[in-house]
Amino acid sequence: DAANACVELLKHDPTDVPARERLARLFAEPLDKPALAIEQVNLLLEMPDQPDGRRAEWLSLAAAWQIRYLHDPDTGRKTLERLIREFPHSAQAFAARRRLQLLDAEAKARSRAGA
Repeated sequence: DAANACVELLKHDPTDVPARERLARLFAEPLDKPALAIEQVNLLLEMPDQPDGRRAEWLSLAAAWQIRYLHDPDTGRKTLERLIREFPHSAQAFAARRRLQLLDAEAKARSRAGA
């Protein structure tokens, strides 16, 4: 019901940022449709005149969903790198750097376990 309400709001105003963000979060978690969630985040990122802080948050969300729900650390890594490149001084960039270090450590541990 909540997702349908967001869709109705977006039919009337596709630039309704809160509705689109809520729809993305609903797609990602309770509805288990992370690809659709990331699609909504990409639409948010394409909207003009969005504050840098919000854009950094959206990139962080997309990366988390790519890694956690889509099990795609390579794409998640690219999104984290984009976040760092575009918003290097944000809190999200700091967290992204830490997440990249964790991804590297996990990859090394997997390669050692497989060797």
